[in-house]
Amino acid sequence: MSAQAPTTVEGANIVRSGSSAAETQPSNSPAVGRKRKASCLGEQERRERKRAVDREAQRTLREKTRLHIATLEKTIETLRNHDSNTTIATLLDQIAGLHKENERLRGIIDNIRAALTLGGDQIGAPGSSTNGNTLW
Repeated sequence: MSAQAPTTVEGANIVRSGSSAAETQPSNSPAVGRKRKASCLGEQERRERKRAVDREAQRTLREKTRLHIATLEKTIETLRNHDSNTTIATLLDQIAGLHKENERLRGIIDNIRAALTLGGDQIGAPGSSTNGNTLW
């Protein structure tokens, strides 16, 4: 075997005299491989935590949306009932007005019938006239 030269430390790099260039550089593959695996595990855990937080945020948002929709539907129902009540009140007022008008017109018709009945022999007879005007 060949004799190895002494090892000296210069900064962070280990330099061996009489070594090849590959030996002068620290070996990155095993340490980096382990770091990558550890890094990947950390990355995977970070992603899983992020996904869990995202799922919870989505759940919360969906619930908030459901509550908002329920509130809006209740508001719509209230407004429809209010509008319906207002419409019903307006229609009832119109009906009451029409009943009054109907009673007034019936009274007029009854007065005309009474007037015709009182003077029925004179006014109601065909061909008879009042002041020269014919009723029919």
